[in-house]
Amino acid sequence: LEAVEARLDQDKSFDAEQTAMFAPVAVPGAEAAADAGAPLAVTPEANVEVSPDAEAEVAAGDGAAGPEAERVPESPAERRRRRRLWAAGILGIVAILLGGYLLLKVDQVPVPSVLGQTLDSAREELEDAGFEIDIKRRGDPAPVDTVIDQVPAPAVNAPEGSTMTITVSNGPSTVRVPDVVGLSEKDAVKRMKRAGLKPTVERESSTEVAEGSVVRSDPGSGVSIERGSSVTLLVSSGSKEVEVPSVIGQDENDAVAQLRGEGLNVVVREKASSEPIGTVVEQSPVAGQKVDEGSSVTIQVSDGKLEEVPDVSGLDEADAEQRLDDAGFRASVRSKATDRPGRDGKVLSQSPSAGSEHRKGSTVTITVGVFTPPETGVLP
Repeated sequence: LEAVEARLDQDKSFDAEQTAMFAPVAVPGAEAAADAGAPLAVTPEANVEVSPDAEAEVAAGDGAAGPEAERVPESPAERRRRRRLWAAGILGIVAILLGGYLLLKVDQVPVPSVLGQTLDSAREELEDAGFEIDIKRRGDPAPVDTVIDQVPAPAVNAPEGSTMTITVSNGPSTVRVPDVVGLSEKDAVKRMKRAGLKPTVERESSTEVAEGSVVRSDPGSGVSIERGSSVTLLVSSGSKEVEVPSVIGQDENDAVAQLRGEGLNVVVREKASSEPIGTVVEQSPVAGQKVDEGSSVTIQVSDGKLEEVPDVSGLDEADAEQRLDDAGFRASVRSKATDRPGRDGKVLSQSPSAGSEHRKGSTVTITVGVFTPPETGVLP
């Protein structure tokens, strides 16, 4: 305040001109009243002489005293008081302006570079620096969720609390299905989403993959598909018991389809049989037994190479050979003496026996009777 007052003391023109308006106008009789110690009162009835020139100036609206008007000098105390008021007013205005500036002033902070960072890392760094974040996305060869652009650019200053716009890569338009076999359902879903795919989960039993882990995916790993496509994750529900159905007498293809439909694996083996080729003649485990889903069932399928040996007993040798040949067997003939004329040339026995099954082309031995008359006594 004293510094401002001193500056006002140096400004003489301010003192002479600006204070003129505060100087009192001389009033006739004022000095005599002051000497007598009586108060000066101005009333409507007071006779105050006003010159014609003054009246003209008032009528013209000038209101300024002529050069001849007398001015009452201002005392030093009044001058100091007035100057202090001026100084206080100036300081008040400066304080108001300074306060407004401080209130409106926003700190400027350097913009960090987040190009090439992951979205999570960039968000954390920008928030720590005091910025708001606006995220935009677009397709780009860069990995998914990688920052590929930012506004404002790095290294410039920006108001603290302002918004930083970052552009994040959605990756290329097509992606390869990641390999998630053996992963937990949670990890597999997370990996699919990171690849830009939409996973759906289905359950299937498995004796090889632990419950809750991925057995396979559809489409399979490595297949290129459009970003945003759906991928089905087949998650193991563990193993369960199933009852083995009976497939004996069925065709091989029908038996295999039924067993696999029950969640069983099938092992097919051939067996010599007289049944039509491809017919199931045996199975293991037997029908009705309970096994873990995914267990193997072995079925024996006829190779069609066995044939039932026909009965040729009592037939003529020629007829027996023909019947065996028709059945796919070869005949081997043996002779045996018989004392019965009716058995001469007839099949007395056969081996293998009638009704047994043997491979086609195998040999059946037949025994044919040869009549030999009994010996009679010789007369001397």
